[in-house]
Amino acid sequence: MSSENVEKSYLKLSQKEVGHYVALILLGSFLIFLGGYFIGKKKMLEEISARHDAGFADKVSFSLANLYADRQAEAVEEDSEDEDVSAAEDPISEQPSKACPVPLHYAQLCGFGSQRAAEQYVEKLKKRNLVLPVKNVQRKSRNKKGKNIAWYQVVTDSGTYDDVTNLVKQLKKQDALTGVRVLEVSTLDSEGRQ
Repeated sequence: MSSENVEKSYLKLSQKEVGHYVALILLGSFLIFLGGYFIGKKKMLEEISARHDAGFADKVSFSLANLYADRQAEAVEEDSEDEDVSAAEDPISEQPSKACPVPLHYAQLCGFGSQRAAEQYVEKLKKRNLVLPVKNVQRKSRNKKGKNIAWYQVVTDSGTYDDVTNLVKQLKKQDALTGVRVLEVSTLDSEGRQ
């Protein structure tokens, strides 16, 4: 067989048809790209919105917990003042005087949304050799959608009121902390929460 006898069959398209197919492929690719781009943007916006909502819910929960703790602390202080007044009014009280133990206090320094950030702050404070050690405590709350979330709070160990308040003053100056709460240890429930 000679090469002249071999018939070559090719797909024959005109230049106009080739141009149409190339334009369709480019248009299809562009539409797929745009669809993927906007779907990705939508997912990112939903994720950011969810994080923002959860962060806001954490802040609200933290604020309400601190407000509740303050009211409990004020109620405890008012009760103790009422007891002091009633004891002073009863001069013939024959109860033996007991030495009252010094109440212990602790400070809620700040809250974090991630355990890593809380641990980094604890390590930063440990390097300063503070009067009272600090630790990271996991807290649980619900966001506005009812989802259980965990957040992390850096708190001091318990100590005298003066030690805790002096430490808080020092940290407020150095780290510009705001909203720090000093609470009496007795305001904790059996699980260590307020």
